[in-house]
Amino acid sequence: MKVEEIKLAFNTNIQLNIVGILQGDLGKGDSAIANGRKGIQMAVDGYNQAITVYSAIIPTANKYLDMAKALGEASIQSQLEKVIKDANEMIKASNAAVTKLKSV
Repeated sequence: MKVEEIKLAFNTNIQLNIVGILQGDLGKGDSAIANGRKGIQMAVDGYNQAITVYSAIIPTANKYLDMAKALGEASIQSQLEKVIKDANEMIKASNAAVTKLKSV
């Protein structure tokens, strides 16, 4: 073999090897993204479950709030109003988180 032929064979072999390696790395990156998306969906599901819980708190708190008002229990009334406020804030925050996660 001539020196030029050896150089050409060597360069071609290296080029083919590096392309194969880099294509394999692209596949690893794709797998990482797919796994990450699974994690995002799990987080979205968690937030949606939390929204369901927070949403169920509000009507129950409202029922007892009416009772506290009727009985003149200002302390309980104040605490129930805070629970309702907190639940609404968490619903809002959870919905914002779901929107952000779904945009990824």
